[in-house]
Amino acid sequence: MHARLAPRALAAFACLLLPVTACQQSDSDAASEPTPTEMPLYSVIEEEESGPSRNIVVEVSTTEGLRLVFDDVVARLTDEAGYVVRINCAGSYPENRLATGRYAAGDTGATVTGLKRNQKEFKPAPGAECPRE
Repeated sequence: MHARLAPRALAAFACLLLPVTACQQSDSDAASEPTPTEMPLYSVIEEEESGPSRNIVVEVSTTEGLRLVFDDVVARLTDEAGYVVRINCAGSYPENRLATGRYAAGDTGATVTGLKRNQKEFKPAPGAECPRE
């Protein structure tokens, strides 16, 4: 005798076999933006290379994928320090801030930023746009 699984039970069983991210359910009431799949082009225009607290300024030409840009910049940081990453629109004057992020690399970074060791914090500027968009 074979048991027949309801479609919902079958889907739940399949999720046990798949990676966690493949079966995450989304909240249909929550507003969400599409996640870009490609890294936007960006330029690091300023980067402090010494000291316990360091600033990095990045320019982009679009507001798409700002989190991807921040994560890519942080992934390249190897020195133990507290980093502030500012993402601006390319060529804008005065600076048109799109997002700001902080990263606590190691114990020194945690002390400087107030974040936990190796923790990241990313905050997009609400409603910010580049002039050409």
